[in-house]
Amino acid sequence: MRINKYLASSGVCSRRKAEEYIKMGMVTINGKVETDLACDILEKDVVCLNGQKISPQKDYIYYMLNKPKGYVS
Repeated sequence: MRINKYLASSGVCSRRKAEEYIKMGMVTINGKVETDLACDILEKDVVCLNGQKISPQKDYIYYMLNKPKGYVS
């Protein structure tokens, strides 16, 4: 997974904002500052933003609604 998508899926920021953080050198992977936007993240990698470890959200919650016929939402 690309580094900006990884940051966005963790709920920290958007992909565009993640690119800014990466360019500013605020993101570390396995203790090394990463400024390459094309970097891929593996499952075993430790990613930190401003020294705080982050991980992507794994569980999603889905809501299913039943709208009766004739109702506008």
